[in-house]
Amino acid sequence: MQKMNSMAKAVVFDMDGTLVNNMNFHKDAWFAFLQRHGISISDDEFMQKNHGIITEIVPRFFPHKLSPEEVLELGLEKEMIYRTLYKPHIQPIEGLIDFLQELKKEGIKMALATAADQLNIDFTIDALGIRTFFSAITGSEDVTFGKPHPEVYSRTASKLGLPPSDWVAFEDSLSGIESALAAGMKVVALTTTHNREELDSYPLSKIIENYRQIRMREL
Repeated sequence: MQKMNSMAKAVVFDMDGTLVNNMNFHKDAWFAFLQRHGISISDDEFMQKNHGIITEIVPRFFPHKLSPEEVLELGLEKEMIYRTLYKPHIQPIEGLIDFLQELKKEGIKMALATAADQLNIDFTIDALGIRTFFSAITGSEDVTFGKPHPEVYSRTASKLGLPPSDWVAFEDSLSGIESALAAGMKVVALTTTHNREELDSYPLSKIIENYRQIRMREL
């Protein structure tokens, strides 16, 4: 584990799998979307292709060349399926709201850095009622490269004018962890997507199951 030697000045959260435990709904939406288009894939192939932002992911599933407009249209279709599936079930990961309130009380800046598009960002944070906690939000429309590229975290740090070394990132995916570490941030990982054994190979500050297992003073 990587020690957090000094108090963080800012905390940045990934969204899917980090604020909400929704990754199975995304997977179900992808398979339903691909089935609509006559595409059948294995779980292993899905895992290999499902990383980055939506405009990077969509072309990996289609053997023929797509125009940028087609990629965007298909991406919007998939995300609409996801929101329809997840809307009746959306809820924060246990302890999230209390943790956000604790950070706010202590004056810790908070931001969101996600591969999601603006429609999914709005859908999630407004359903949870947490928009006002974030001083900066960076989504797929703000970056050229998705995770594991560090752009989304570097851009988020620059928005608040704080160096990456002042930040702690909360992540659930391996590509997200790699992104935050590459940007120079400390990372706390949640076990919503990967188990502890899979996460242990990374220099993480802490591994948690939910936000009841961490306090602001640990940052």
